[in-house]
Amino acid sequence: MRKALYGQTTSFIFALLLPFSSYWRLGNSTFPGLLDLYVVPVFYLSDLALAAFLLTGVIKLFREGIPKRRLYIFAAPLLSFGGLALLTAPFALDPALAGYTALRWLIAAAVSLRFLQGDIHLPSFVKVFVAGLLVHVAVGVGQVLAQGPLGLAGEMALPLTQPGVAIVALAGRNWLRAYGMTFHPNVLGGYLVVALLLGMPLLSRRFGWILLWWTLWGGLFLTFSRSAALAAILTVPVLAAWLFWKQPSGRRSLATALAGVALIGAVGGVIFAEQLLVRLRTATATEALSITERGAQIQTAIGILAARPLNGVGAGNFPLAVQPSATARRPLPVHNVPLLLASEVGVLGGALWIWIFLAALVMLIREGRRLNVWAFSGLCAWLALCIIALFDYYPWGLNTGCLLSATILGLTSCAILEEDSLEQ
Repeated sequence: MRKALYGQTTSFIFALLLPFSSYWRLGNSTFPGLLDLYVVPVFYLSDLALAAFLLTGVIKLFREGIPKRRLYIFAAPLLSFGGLALLTAPFALDPALAGYTALRWLIAAAVSLRFLQGDIHLPSFVKVFVAGLLVHVAVGVGQVLAQGPLGLAGEMALPLTQPGVAIVALAGRNWLRAYGMTFHPNVLGGYLVVALLLGMPLLSRRFGWILLWWTLWGGLFLTFSRSAALAAILTVPVLAAWLFWKQPSGRRSLATALAGVALIGAVGGVIFAEQLLVRLRTATATEALSITERGAQIQTAIGILAARPLNGVGAGNFPLAVQPSATARRPLPVHNVPLLLASEVGVLGGALWIWIFLAALVMLIREGRRLNVWAFSGLCAWLALCIIALFDYYPWGLNTGCLLSATILGLTSCAILEEDSLEQ
């Protein structure tokens, strides 16, 4: 009983710290113009909880051995990413950076495997993860009201005058988007979409969860993340329809929650009409620059694939390939995860990501009738992240997103193996 309690406790701390992007640099960068986050080893705040979470898994492994009847359909490809990163590291632009990135990818795969040990109570983990994001929404609201960072330790929001700040460019002024305690508003938006989907099975329990769900929607609105909004629009109705069918007793609560979201959208649309219109238009200078940069990144990635289709430029090395190029203003990873993986570790890397996406989609369609509520919501959350991955790189290109991807796949795999009676 005590062993299980240790595993649960470390999983809860991991769930709380997972969205935080705060880090400490462990080395000096030799690449001017690139963020430390991209080119030097760093220690993340979440690494503290991550180490404890994995350690309890190692102890359980030594005591009980490899768990039987576990589902590795998602964990195996995650391990393959780390293997590909190691195999291609000697050919990378910076082999040391590729090796460090390979280690991070293997750690993410270990997180997925940790869930398969079966001692994590999934509903409780989801509750802690969803509730923990209230901190980031509260900080994000404060940043929007102050139109600048709040001065909190580990906060990554930038002042409006600093280059690279995430803003909506209004007539004659810049308007700061909500960061929370994450690396970027888009990252916060992705986490909130995942939390909204994973939290939907909780809506039929207490009205407090509905209030929390509405709050997360408000936070998503303030990020003004287009990819996160698209993912929510495409996946939330699917899960809502399934819950209406599978949980008749919760239909009233779900209808109340959805009606509140519609009201939040309507009120927010009126209050922030100018910001919404700017984000939807591509003719403004800021939005046009963003699209131009992403187009240039795609051209660079295609060039890498043509020159190095089997080994790419090395795991985590894409910004180094962009840096000497005049085709892009900022040396960032290409904003498309399958293309990013293909250009960094070869076409097999991109194919593996697409395979995981298709496997989840097929399972959702073919097995949706028999899946329990946590498995179905987990698959929806993963598909939402895959939609985001078509337009942004953080679901695998940032450690925070990499761990989020592995966590979703791990808890979904575990839920698929559980009985339908799993606290539905």
